[in-house]
Amino acid sequence: MNVVPVDLDRIRDALALPHRPIHRLPPGWRRAAVLLPIHPGTDGWHLLLTRRTDAVPTHKGQISFPGGRVEPTDPDLAATALRETHEELGIPPDHVQLMGRLDDVQTRVSQYVVSPFVGLLPAAPLLRPNPAEIAAVFSVPLLDLLDPAIHHVEWWEYAGRPVPLHFYTWRGITIWGLTGAILADFLHRLQHQVSP
Repeated sequence: MNVVPVDLDRIRDALALPHRPIHRLPPGWRRAAVLLPIHPGTDGWHLLLTRRTDAVPTHKGQISFPGGRVEPTDPDLAATALRETHEELGIPPDHVQLMGRLDDVQTRVSQYVVSPFVGLLPAAPLLRPNPAEIAAVFSVPLLDLLDPAIHHVEWWEYAGRPVPLHFYTWRGITIWGLTGAILADFLHRLQHQVSP
């Protein structure tokens, strides 16, 4: 693997690139937001991912970012991502420094438009996963995720049209679907910044 190391300035530069929000929702769709929590590790920056339990209503057992649907009391989408991260992982909102936003993503399975935010944690966090929602938490080095050997794209048909799905396989864990799409956007931005 020949991957250029990722430092905090490059992450900031990657997140300074414009993001594409979806302003108008299809009829019947709802809004949600997720957080991509990054923290320092002994081998560079890490990204937190979770495995959902089989008790949640949708995307049972899948790898995901902490997050969920917008509630009426949330002042904005970033607040949704921070609130949900606190509820799912026990990370207080004031322990997260928001760094930027990625492209909105549509999940056709559950009819949500999801807004992803990247947040910096000052250190490896003390986690208190909610057992009703979270079965496991993984801290994955960004350098591992940038290795092209763990990534492939498959074209699946949806509503008569081919749709690309990103798959990442890390230590036996498969990241795909909505999470794969969000991760692909983030890593593409990082690759743009770290390419020699």
